[in-house]
Amino acid sequence: MIEEIEITLVTLALIVVAFILFRFYRKMKIARSGSPKSRMIYSGKSVTNDKPKTSQVIGMIKCEYCGSLMPQTATICSNCGASRKK
Repeated sequence: MIEEIEITLVTLALIVVAFILFRFYRKMKIARSGSPKSRMIYSGKSVTNDKPKTSQVIGMIKCEYCGSLMPQTATICSNCGASRKK
């Protein structure tokens, strides 16, 4: 009876440790491969306000390959990574 309880507690402890390690791994993976904004969120730095100033109005255009919207000043589509034809 006591041995079964000990085995159960050890198993639960291993599951908790594995879960914590998995979350840490996911955060590091996202921080390395994600967008700059997600890298700032997971690194603990505050996210700055990325909105353009009122004098800077940037138009949006559709990507020629995937059709997603991207800023007019962008040279690469943030969705599919295709370079923009000029």
